Amino acid sequence: MKPQYVAVDVGSLLGKGTFATALNEQGDVVGYSFVTDFIPHTGARSHAFLYRNGALTDLFPGDAFGSSVATSINESGQVVGYRLWDAMGPGQPYVWEEFAGSTILNPFGALSVAATGAANAINDAGVTVGGAANQAFAGRAFFLPPSWLAGTATDLTPDLASPYFSSTAVALNNPGHVVWIQGKPGYSPDNWDTTDSFFSDGLSVTDLDALVPLRSFAPQAMNDVGQVVGYVLGAAPPVQAYTFANGSMTPLAPLAPGAAARAYGVNAAGDVVGTATDANGDSRAVLWKDDAVLDLNDAISSTLGVALTEARAINDRGQVVAWGHLASSPELVRSFLLTPRDASDDISDLLDWVIGLDLPHGIENSLTQKLQNALAALDAGDTQGACDLLNAFIHEVAAQAGKKIEASAAAQLIGAANDVRAALGCS
Repeated sequence: MKPQYVAVDVGSLLGKGTFATALNEQGDVVGYSFVTDFIPHTGARSHAFLYRNGALTDLFPGDAFGSSVATSINESGQVVGYRLWDAMGPGQPYVWEEFAGSTILNPFGALSVAATGAANAINDAGVTVGGAANQAFAGRAFFLPPSWLAGTATDLTPDLASPYFSSTAVALNNPGHVVWIQGKPGYSPDNWDTTDSFFSDGLSVTDLDALVPLRSFAPQAMNDVGQVVGYVLGAAPPVQAYTFANGSMTPLAPLAPGAAARAYGVNAAGDVVGTATDANGDSRAVLWKDDAVLDLNDAISSTLGVALTEARAINDRGQVVAWGHLASSPELVRSFLLTPRDASDDISDLLDWVIGLDLPHGIENSLTQKLQNALAALDAGDTQGACDLLNAFIHEVAAQAGKKIEASAAAQLIGAANDVRAALGCS
């Protein structure tokens, strides 16, 4: 299969494991990168990061003792997550901004020692949701307006009744729809039921677990039309990826019959990403699109030596962030930004291909000039001009086939150029 994505390693703060969690429409990626190895009785410390334009930024560079995680980023570049004073302690929700730095949130105005929890999502208006302790030292799901003032949050579950004892919000979209979970003490051994999940569109509340009887739904993400994705735990394996939309729950196809799958991200088009077990029992990063499941390892160049195990988020441009590892260091988790290839990428590949053939100077110059002009036409928005130049390229290659260009190489060049023309919709 021809590569469909360009995969870029987002890097590491100190050469250790890196875990991307979210991205925005600009392709800015957030997550966390370990800054220490595992320490007995302490754990491993991590720092939240922002990956932008090829550079990795530590959001808490001066934190020599604590740990931090970034969970979400909006279109303004505001980042939310949680910070821990030590690697094993309780977290505190925060908002980070490029010029203001981080602001520790205290959603319910509790005492600082009780202001524990996490910010799990932020929308483009700057509204933040997550979970934090209230004045009664109980964990509650919060909805916090962009002023982020202490004590100004709305408690999404102010009247929790048995069997629930806590709640936390896990997803938010731009219209203000919210998904949260409510915790239970212990669990039912029949269905691994430790939580129930709920969706609110501001007018009504839907009990998502009620739509999967005798099973428990773990929501992970939501798009702007209120489609929720996650996975269902049941009395017996496997874990199954599910999506909620228009009042109903729908299972997503596994990679192999009877294999496990989890959905972690969804975009406005309803494309879903996650992880699934293949027929060999290996975890693979996957994309669910148009009622089909795609192993993302089959959609990147095999020459990269990358194995993608989990896809965590997808934006409306189709960019995906995924976890995986290099064949040279399978023990080290790395994160990758996958960007869909476009016609410019394919023309650039053609250009490199022609140069690599070591053709006579005049022919090489003529062919590369046509391809460079096609790239310039695309950059200028002149699709027809690019089509015409690619057609001229094809005719010149055909004229040299079996002469100055080996016949088999000419056929491959012509086939690749025709693929680009088809992608552009050339007549």
